[in-house]
Amino acid sequence: MKQAEPSPLRLISQEFSALAAESEHLISKIAIAIAAASFLLSLTITANFQATLGMIISSVSLAFGLYHVILLRWREKLRRHIIVIRIINVTIEVSLPTLVILLDAHFMGSFYALTSTPPYLTFIAVMASGLRFSYCLAVSAGCLGAIEYMALYFIISPGLPQNIVNEPTFSLAFAVNHSIYILCAGLVAMLVAHVARYTISRIARQVIEKERIRHLFGEYIAPEALSHVLSEGISLQGERRVVTVLFADIRGFTDLSYKVNPEQIVAYLNSYFGSMCDVIGRNGGMVNKFIGDGLLAVFGAPQNDPYHTVNAMLAARNMLEAACLIPRPDGQSTQIGVSLHTGDVVLGNIGSTLRKDYTVIGDTVNLASRIQSLCVPLGETLLISEDLARQVQHIYQLRNLGEHQIKGRTGRVRVFGVAADKDDNL
Repeated sequence: MKQAEPSPLRLISQEFSALAAESEHLISKIAIAIAAASFLLSLTITANFQATLGMIISSVSLAFGLYHVILLRWREKLRRHIIVIRIINVTIEVSLPTLVILLDAHFMGSFYALTSTPPYLTFIAVMASGLRFSYCLAVSAGCLGAIEYMALYFIISPGLPQNIVNEPTFSLAFAVNHSIYILCAGLVAMLVAHVARYTISRIARQVIEKERIRHLFGEYIAPEALSHVLSEGISLQGERRVVTVLFADIRGFTDLSYKVNPEQIVAYLNSYFGSMCDVIGRNGGMVNKFIGDGLLAVFGAPQNDPYHTVNAMLAARNMLEAACLIPRPDGQSTQIGVSLHTGDVVLGNIGSTLRKDYTVIGDTVNLASRIQSLCVPLGETLLISEDLARQVQHIYQLRNLGEHQIKGRTGRVRVFGVAADKDDNL
């Protein structure tokens, strides 16, 4: 059985998961470059300052770089553990400045450790966690940085010189404030992650929705109308609207299908429908569906059109002219019958979870179809309903063809034939 298509939100979630893996891949490349730079720096420290400190930094740099090399080497196998890897990476990134502070305190003294740059690198590491688009990672980074700094303070502060212990900059209150700022950095990182996810998700939903609309209507309405639909948007959930419905089918198609082979029939229908769709689209209509050799078109949907009645009449007459130019496989010219009716319909995306179509339903559609069946008995190529006749009688010369009984309806229905435009000299 065909699987239901995933929802846009699920697709976006899947894309974020893939983006998480790709971002960690990029971060690993950057981390290797930083590890290489740190290793070179450690050589300088070993040669000019503290040999032991330099060797420790070089060891840490090598271990850090090797870790990320392993992540790159086994990226596909480790992809299933991407959540754990992201947590480990954030923990390492936030904890590295802490490790540097500890090393500074041991080799350079407590005063230097608390006043040098590593304490501020923690802010950068915490803020950078927001670029992973994860609320939990951002908050966790902030909490971890704050806890580590407080732990560092209690470890390092006993080694401070007595003459500066009481300075505000080295007091417990300052350490608490510093930790709170780190925690706030985590909250800001979370906000960054939220704004980024929301912006990307909104753009992705709009793109998915526009592609879905393009898929629904792209082949059936004119490019100008499609652009309008994409820019203005439409409701696919269902709405009631007054539109003009057009039905058309090919005269004598059943007999023709017995005379020629299926390949010729398919090629002929493709040529015929292509021409009819072009005419309907040029006049602002939408081809809603094909029914054998017949088609259903709607004017006034999906985009609103105050002139849908006039445009439908123009399309019908142009279709009759265009059809005559399409040769049938048996050599004769194509003759069609067209019917038009205006009224209320329900528009919406209708179907199952496996397949949905944007379509129109209602009595207006049924009546338009029934009127079309009167074309052959009445010897007409174009019939319109009384409701439509009232709206176009000032433009066209109409012939009252009387009331007729239509299958499936109680009472009789009055239909009209179309002679010509009132401005035509016919």
